[in-house]
This record gives sequence, C-alpha cells and structure tokens, in this order.
Amino acid sequence: MGNTEQVYLPEQLKKKVEEDMKKKNLGISKVIQGILKKHYGVK
Repeated sequence: MGNTEQVYLPEQLKKKVEEDMKKKNLGISKVIQGILKKHYGVK
C-alpha cells in the first residue's frame, strides 16, 4: 500500500501545481524547483 500512496501523491500534487500555475500565472522555474526540492530532498 505504501508504494501506491507514494505514486499517487506526486501525481495529485502535479495536477494541483498545474492548476495553480494557470490561475496565478506562477513562474514555471519556481514551481519545478519546489517540486524537485520535495522529490530529491534538496535543502
């Protein structure tokens, strides 16, 4: 079950980020940077 959740959460997060980007017109580089930090644990 843990594996399924790990795959599901990023997918959900990705859709939310894409919607937020369209609504707020955020910079793509900043959004990607934030996702990379979460995925790779960069501080």
